[in-house]
Amino acid sequence: MAGNVIQDIKNAEKNAKEIIGQANKKAQDIIAKARQDSQKLLKQKETDLQAKKQAELHKKEQELEKKAHDLLKTANSDAEKLATKAESNLNKASELILERFEEYIGQ
Repeated sequence: MAGNVIQDIKNAEKNAKEIIGQANKKAQDIIAKARQDSQKLLKQKETDLQAKKQAELHKKEQELEKKAHDLLKTANSDAEKLATKAESNLNKASELILERFEEYIGQ
């Protein structure tokens, strides 16, 4: 009878050690899986962030191109106005010079 009790205790201890070993292995597996999942999530977030940065950069480039185009258009328009005004002033200056020259000659 005492032999059976001792054997039962030894079996219980053996089972307890196996359960603890299995629990430790399962805990290590869970930790390894969590690390793996966190690495995948991190890579996905980095990829998403890179894509978002590229999209934002592309958007800003388009905005800057439009602003540059608009500024160039405005500058060309202003240049045409200045050229027209300069031509008008040149004509007026020519007329004034001729008028003064005629006055000078006429005296």
